Amino acid sequence: MRRIALPAVCSFLALAFVGCAPQAMLLVTQYPDGSPRVAEMEKAIRNEFKGENVPYRFVVHNMNSVAHPGEAWRNALADVTVVHMRALKPGVVLVAGDDAACYFAQRMLGSHYRFVFFDVKGNPADYQLNASSDITGVKADVPVRKAFALMKELSPSARGVGVLADNSLEGNAVVRKIEETPDLPIRVVAVKRAGNVQEWMDAVRDLQDKADVLCIASYSSVLADPKGNTAVPAAELLRMTSQVNRRPDFSFWKEAVGPEGVMAAVTVPVSEEAAIAARMAIRILYYHSGRGEIPIAPCDKTALVTSAERAAQLGIKKLPEKPAPESKAPPEPPEKK
Repeated sequence: MRRIALPAVCSFLALAFVGCAPQAMLLVTQYPDGSPRVAEMEKAIRNEFKGENVPYRFVVHNMNSVAHPGEAWRNALADVTVVHMRALKPGVVLVAGDDAACYFAQRMLGSHYRFVFFDVKGNPADYQLNASSDITGVKADVPVRKAFALMKELSPSARGVGVLADNSLEGNAVVRKIEETPDLPIRVVAVKRAGNVQEWMDAVRDLQDKADVLCIASYSSVLADPKGNTAVPAAELLRMTSQVNRRPDFSFWKEAVGPEGVMAAVTVPVSEEAAIAARMAIRILYYHSGRGEIPIAPCDKTALVTSAERAAQLGIKKLPEKPAPESKAPPEPPEKK
């Protein structure tokens, strides 16, 4: 009897643990190695998996496309990422950032891989992320109205905002969101785009006379040399900007805030987006959610990040502890019959 029972038990245990074998998960980001933003993503993702108490193998691949804005460079970095992914054969791929979504994930449409995107500022349709049942993700709107309401609170007499952005995909998305948001608390008086550091600093100087407030919409992909392929380190660009700009400044990026950056940012915490994306990945890996069963999900949380030191430099004595209440656009007048 024992001779029959033992093999039967072993077979049962083997079948039971097939579904518990460590699953491979790949996180592809547009950021460089050592990025605090990536570290925040990783922590949030691991926390979600820790709560499930399931085995998994987690691999991170940073494309660092933000430092190499050229089209040829970004395509080459995406090619390397595809090779890396195929060697790993992950059960799910998390994709963070507009570059990673456009240059990497979009080219893999129709493959057998499952993708979950987040930290994307553009509309998912811009990168065809809504065109396949193999792709889902997290969509967070840029909190434009909240940020402009904050600046109105801090600078009640301000009449105009100058918007400055690089030529990146996320720059395109943020500028478009600003331009499409009606009846902002402070009107936009100028929008400037810069491809290299000379254009950027010229724009900063020009906006000192045109605007009462400076909005830095995106800044990670400004070339050091007009003919080069390498971007100025983001921290260095912010430092140079802060030395010239004397207008109250704000952004939508937590990483931009500091004594040598901007004084405030209203941002969607990337940890919140990463946590939602991780829960989607868990459903795919361990709960066998079928293709198309997980719709794109919103992330509505926002956070205020401030620098008292930078605010003091600009003559702002007190900063709020939470984002200003969102000022709603007036309702459309009824159509005449």
